[in-house]
Amino acid sequence: MRWWIISHVCSILGAYAEVAAYQYFAPFEDVLKKGIPSPGAAERWFTPQELREHDGLKRPDVFLAFAGIVFNVTAGEEFYGPEGHYKNMAGREIFRSVAEYEYDVELMHLDTEGLEERHFKEAEDIFVGTYLEKYPIVGRVPKIGKEEL
Repeated sequence: MRWWIISHVCSILGAYAEVAAYQYFAPFEDVLKKGIPSPGAAERWFTPQELREHDGLKRPDVFLAFAGIVFNVTAGEEFYGPEGHYKNMAGREIFRSVAEYEYDVELMHLDTEGLEERHFKEAEDIFVGTYLEKYPIVGRVPKIGKEEL
């Protein structure tokens, strides 16, 4: 009986280690195409409208999506909340905006047309260094293009 419990605990820990390794070492193109497995978050899919509700005004929590992955950034409310410098990112898909270092609402989408390799590298650095390391994943959102703004 003890071995059965130990075996199951090891397999669970192994799954978490595999996801953690994937998050830090997966090619960024894979993340853009299929997202990141997230054992801690339910497989919740947000519509663009539902994501917009999580802006710190309509609801007290603040979410944003980066490459289709929804993060709970409420802990960074001083940045993303209603009074924060990046308040227009709350409740939106921010990939294009971050890739171009332009924080206009018109660029808050996942359309990658016209982006250069350097844009993807900069976005990857911010994705890993800011969002994956600091904020929990709470779900996913389908590709949000310009037409859905």
